[in-house]
Amino acid sequence: MSSQFDLYRDPQGGLLLVLQSDAVDTLDTRVFASVVPAGKGGISALDRLSVPLIFAEREYRVMLNLLGTARLGRMGERVGTYPHLRDQITRAFDLLYSGL
Repeated sequence: MSSQFDLYRDPQGGLLLVLQSDAVDTLDTRVFASVVPAGKGGISALDRLSVPLIFAEREYRVMLNLLGTARLGRMGERVGTYPHLRDQITRAFDLLYSGL
């Protein structure tokens, strides 16, 4: 079972944060955002589209411009959960989707 805002280590070594609502958890796919180490990939230019996240005592950024889907069985290992980031992620997604 996967829940919204669960963090996964994908098989290639990256981190993925599930964005998909639990209301559609019967699907065998999940919508996710990539999570990258802070300070990489031009993050400062995208500050409003990224959300800070601490994992294993290191700072990362949830990148709302780096979205994807994956079958649940291919998400890798669940390594955390971040429901307290809901409001920040919703604001960043609103900016991406509607410009607000």
